[in-house]
Amino acid sequence: MADNVFSIPQNNGEICFQGMRISFAGADQDAPIVADAREILSGIDVDALDTTQTEEDLAWEATRSKNNPDPLNPDELKQSAIGTMVAQIVFDELAARGYDLNPSPISVETQTTDCSQ
Repeated sequence: MADNVFSIPQNNGEICFQGMRISFAGADQDAPIVADAREILSGIDVDALDTTQTEEDLAWEATRSKNNPDPLNPDELKQSAIGTMVAQIVFDELAARGYDLNPSPISVETQTTDCSQ
């Protein structure tokens, strides 16, 4: 079950949905860090995020990578930027709440519907 779900309009007119959830390998599902991470993730207003700078950073990084011969299209950049920003928000807030994140017992997982069908 996703802890946060949002829609992403695509340039081709389709709408994709991206779900995010907290994964907690190495921690109990009732652990305070898991509960706090879920609370933080579910409280993020994805539509309010300004992804412009993160998209630019990701596009620049992709051009520098020899493992990525094909540049990301604008829709892929947006999705990647959202995932990057949401994970950063979750981990920054957990750190601000005093959790030791090295190593972190939680991760943020994302899944996007296949809009090409």
